[in-house]
Amino acid sequence: MPKSTKRFILSNNGLNAQGFRMLSEGVVMDEFDKNPVLLFNHIRPEGNDKNQILPLGYWMDLQIDGEDISAVPFFDESDEFAMKIFNKVENGTLKMCSAGAEPLDISD
Repeated sequence: MPKSTKRFILSNNGLNAQGFRMLSEGVVMDEFDKNPVLLFNHIRPEGNDKNQILPLGYWMDLQIDGEDISAVPFFDESDEFAMKIFNKVENGTLKMCSAGAEPLDISD
């Protein structure tokens, strides 16, 4: 699988696009570590639709450094769409990603 030359910030302590903060020191990565899939726009394939978007690959080298949680994407070279996204990452067209997270605890 092609490894990207880019490291992405998956999350940090800043206010995210949904209007809440996910504190890095409280993140539980157990489930993610078991299956660190790289999804496109949070799309999870369901059913047998042959045209659905499947995972693009997986995340590796997960690091928690202060407030930043980061990882490097690996793309499935057998998937033509995944390779198109890989090329957009490598040429700088796609510069960000989004962590799909479920809050375990909420506070004010």
